[in-house]
Amino acid sequence: MIRSLSAIGLLALSAAVYSKAPEPADFLRHAMRGDISEVMLGQLAAKKGQSDAVRKFGEMLSTEHGAARDEVQQLASSMGIKVKSEPTAKAQKEAEKLRAMDGKKFDREFLDFMIKDHSEDISEFKEASQSDNQQIAQLATKTLPTLRKHLQTAQAAKRFL
Repeated sequence: MIRSLSAIGLLALSAAVYSKAPEPADFLRHAMRGDISEVMLGQLAAKKGQSDAVRKFGEMLSTEHGAARDEVQQLASSMGIKVKSEPTAKAQKEAEKLRAMDGKKFDREFLDFMIKDHSEDISEFKEASQSDNQQIAQLATKTLPTLRKHLQTAQAAKRFL
């Protein structure tokens, strides 16, 4: 009896793990808004950052998430999925906060946000890389190294503030 309950529990846990992969439309919509958010915040950092590292990181974010945004848009279109072309509410709120800051305070806040945001993105893209949808899994797998690079860049820049 205990063994059969354990087996049922294991099956339920396995089903829960496998169901964590997001639906393709949800993933693409979230990825698109995330990329748009990173471009917006990257452009802000490129202009307002005090340190050269923050300005360069902002440029990197803007360029690389701009390219990722284009890939997401292309995949969404090919799958017949409509995605919004606007940043997330969280990123809009952060942009407002950052616009009111200058100097090292700006740099610290920007890097703290990027570290947290990219850590969350990496988790989400790892889950999506396990999607049953091959196109979503490939996109997520292809994007993960860039997200990891962005996280490492933000962490390294923060050490020098």
